[in-house]
Amino acid sequence: SARAPVMRAAPPLEVVVPGTLLARAEQLDGATRVGTLGDGRNVFVMRATPAETVAARDVLLDRGVDVELDLYRQGDAGPNDEGYPKQWALTMLKALDAWKVTTGDPALTVAVLDTGFVDHPDFVGRLATGYDFITDPSNGGDGDGRDPDAHDAGDEREESSSFHGPHVSGIIGAATNNGLGMAGVDWNCRLLPVRVLGIKQHRGKDSDIADGIRWAAGLNVPGIPQNKTPARVINMSFGGPGFSRVLQDAVNAAAARGVLVIGSAGNSGQEAATNVPGALENVMSVAAAGPDGNLAGYSNWGARVDLMAPGGASFLDAPTGTETPGAIWSTSFLRESGQPVFAFAAGTSQAAAYATGVAALVRAAAPSLPPEVVAAVMRRASVMPKGGCEKGCGAGLLDASRAVAYAKQIAAVSCPTGCSATNELAPAKLRPEEGCAVSSVGRPGGYAGFLVLGLLLLLRRRRALCVALALTGCGSPGDERESSSQSTSAPTVKIVDPIPTFENGELTIAIGTGREVEAKVTPATGIDRVELMMVDDATILGRVARAPYRFAVPGWVLGEGGRTLLCITAFDARGQRGESCFQAVR
Repeated sequence: SARAPVMRAAPPLEVVVPGTLLARAEQLDGATRVGTLGDGRNVFVMRATPAETVAARDVLLDRGVDVELDLYRQGDAGPNDEGYPKQWALTMLKALDAWKVTTGDPALTVAVLDTGFVDHPDFVGRLATGYDFITDPSNGGDGDGRDPDAHDAGDEREESSSFHGPHVSGIIGAATNNGLGMAGVDWNCRLLPVRVLGIKQHRGKDSDIADGIRWAAGLNVPGIPQNKTPARVINMSFGGPGFSRVLQDAVNAAAARGVLVIGSAGNSGQEAATNVPGALENVMSVAAAGPDGNLAGYSNWGARVDLMAPGGASFLDAPTGTETPGAIWSTSFLRESGQPVFAFAAGTSQAAAYATGVAALVRAAAPSLPPEVVAAVMRRASVMPKGGCEKGCGAGLLDASRAVAYAKQIAAVSCPTGCSATNELAPAKLRPEEGCAVSSVGRPGGYAGFLVLGLLLLLRRRRALCVALALTGCGSPGDERESSSQSTSAPTVKIVDPIPTFENGELTIAIGTGREVEAKVTPATGIDRVELMMVDDATILGRVARAPYRFAVPGWVLGEGGRTLLCITAFDARGQRGESCFQAVR
């Protein structure tokens, strides 16, 4: 019958009342009748675990008995913060469902590289000891250079810091369920303020930002006391044009330490590939969605974007205090009166902050996952808007509920007897011979390398195969299933449009205005991401998470010489890679 599959559905074991069955029967073997419901069903109890109770139900159904489980329900009330009803973005993220799985881990540190912090009731008990990395006293606004005081020294004017950092920090982790203010995405993580943007239009120098990244990740910076609470997630809600090797090296060093770095895609309404640091390798680039769930008009877009998160309906350069329902409500400050307040703002800065909060929940749900798998979980949990995203918004709109559910499944499979890994990350040991940075850029080592090795070993077992293969859901109830290749060979990449010519032993493609390049990847399943990269300086020009693997090639990549080497690289969930490289010419 049509009803039978519904009755046989296997709910999560945590909602099953153990040892209780509801049946239209006078007696059940091995069970005691303890009551009768208003509809005539009898309540039977027995000594059994939730799993055993489900199995007993199934046996009785096979015998034709009208029986079902007794299940727990719980209220869906949100946190009691007075401003929670204003936070439409949390509903869009499906945060309420995610919080049923985890509200975060107090052992996890999230670094916010921005304008610093302010004294605010919604930050009480949430802040780790940060640092001010601004070397220019005039931009620092505090009369000196680098120092241990990471307070935001600006004010609420547009030409000042506008308290950008506090607004971003509140989204990630404002104190929640405390009866006042707002709700942060993560209720428990520690927020580490790292001041790298100053009072002059919240701008900062690459040299200061790079040292801030390294310090936040627990690496050593000459002349600076070592960070005692290294971050597992770094938020960088800022950007600008121009590639920076110093920033790329710093990001690579953080990634090698097992840190997930998240950046904003930019607010220029153009290709995200030129907005740094969001466009760098090993940075998750986040575009902004408006209240309708579609790409916001101001948001950057394109193949380099990993996913979208709520950013607001219109871009405001700074929190204004004006109640703008389509924008994002978060913590701010009024310098003149010395009053902590809440204000509205919008932008990819806010979107990146929401993604950072979700990343913290994912890492709380599965602490031992390396950053590349956390990023894959979040992409896999994103949903493309119903109308699509023609310009390119990565994997779509982030779903926090799906993300933490996938993370829990991975943790259960990869750690069947429990994991000893924690969210704590010890500071890097200082090597006497160099006295400063200790990680080889781009090479996974220490903690991250151990985790990657562990996952690869787990993949040898059939039951662990679903851990990393494109995160296909591992059989989650009600979710779509995708088949995954069982092959251990690396993916292959073939450029299919336009058909390249073969010149002097090289593939060559003429790049004109509006030219797109499309590649076919084999196998078609189990692919984490496909990227288009400039070989000379490792600039990522595009990144997509699923077919069709199509990339727009901007004309500027050719430069004065009118020729450059590009590669399309496919990465599978095991970390294996395959690529096809070609000379792009005018």
